[in-house]
Amino acid sequence: IIKKGCPSIIVDHVKGGELVTRHLLGLGHRRIGYIGSDTSMIFSADRKSGYQTALLQHNILPRADYCVEMTAAINAGGTSASSTATEKDSAPLRCLLSLPDRPTAVVVSDDILAATLERVCLEMGLSIPEDLSIVSFNNSLFARLASPQLTSVDINSFQLGAEAATQMINHIEDPGLPATKILVPHHMVERDSCCPPKN
Repeated sequence: IIKKGCPSIIVDHVKGGELVTRHLLGLGHRRIGYIGSDTSMIFSADRKSGYQTALLQHNILPRADYCVEMTAAINAGGTSASSTATEKDSAPLRCLLSLPDRPTAVVVSDDILAATLERVCLEMGLSIPEDLSIVSFNNSLFARLASPQLTSVDINSFQLGAEAATQMINHIEDPGLPATKILVPHHMVERDSCCPPKN
């Protein structure tokens, strides 16, 4: 039993959201959207908060119609049993991309959802990154297999796991150890899904 609290291994998702939004702002984008999981998922809420903070720091008011929360079903796998279900699940993405002044770039809370967005763009005749730049998170296999490959934030998942295992072993061996908080760094891997806006 750990008597003095539990250790925590964390990634600063707020800073990650700020990082990718500033990257898009640096490319010249001003109409930037956010697509995420239900904000009850803390990581998605934090990434959205970072996105909003970065916009406000550049005197850009975040727009409610530019922020989309996807259901857990599509976010988990991006597939459905039928084409009708797929169209229904992706309807919020289609609405966002059909706006008269649609975003020229989006921050997406994870690579799986970003890959789903790429598919919807293809179906709607939008080119990535010329019509829509995309930045996502996790730097997973999905980011490398996507077409085009996704610019994505690497959250150092291996280091997260290693640190968690080390802390668990240390606290099992010595339950009296004080709780520790370890911040695992993240970095952005630039690939082919971003470019300056056309207009």
